[in-house]
Amino acid sequence: MHDRNGSIGRARFSASSAHGARGPFVSRAEASIAAACPFKGIGCFAEGKLAARRLTVDQLIADDGCLIGGALARRIPQHDARGGRDLQLHVGGDGGSAAGVRLLAGAEDRWRDRCRGAVWSFRHAWREVPCDAWGSNSVLASVEKPHDIEAARIAGDAATVVDEFPSDEAFSLLGANAKIVPCLAQKRSKTRVECRLCLDADELARRDIAIALEAHGPTARRVREAIVQQLVLIIQRSGAGGSRGR
Repeated sequence: MHDRNGSIGRARFSASSAHGARGPFVSRAEASIAAACPFKGIGCFAEGKLAARRLTVDQLIADDGCLIGGALARRIPQHDARGGRDLQLHVGGDGGSAAGVRLLAGAEDRWRDRCRGAVWSFRHAWREVPCDAWGSNSVLASVEKPHDIEAARIAGDAATVVDEFPSDEAFSLLGANAKIVPCLAQKRSKTRVECRLCLDADELARRDIAIALEAHGPTARRVREAIVQQLVLIIQRSGAGGSRGR
């Protein structure tokens, strides 16, 4: 984390990202890329930006929990953070096991209690780790094909990436029932903390909204080349398991 006054640890405080999409929030990036990621080794966004460490995924998760706890023990910068300081986990990477995720979820709960902000993330391991392991946090599963959306709904949440938006307005895709809205942060009309759809999985479920994300970053070309058919990453909270408390 770092604030405007200097560096603290490996979690990163960012008042605004370089591309302006996020807004004021705290980011924790790790190279714990899930085996389920279809782009692992062939264009994964995390591989383009982060160096892998020689640790197991569960060790990285435990490290994440310690870093969050350490950040809480220090002064969390609150300038430009009306309504609390939001935390995005795993800008690159994933949770490794239900036990590890529950450990991390406990640290996230303490973050929310102290900083009053939302905690959100995306995951490829939605088939392996049940969504309830994440507790009340807004964690959205990554789905690359429309026909996988219902499977993800049964498991919990869903999230995806498309090569490009077919429309700047809400659109639909064959095999998906939800209304799909292009990510407003990628369209530059709002930051993620202004939009807040990703930060509230229950609201996505209630309104049956999906959010489309375009391939982006230094590995975007490789991701597009890896797409055999139009792979859609949909962000959508499942209503199957009931609402999570916040």
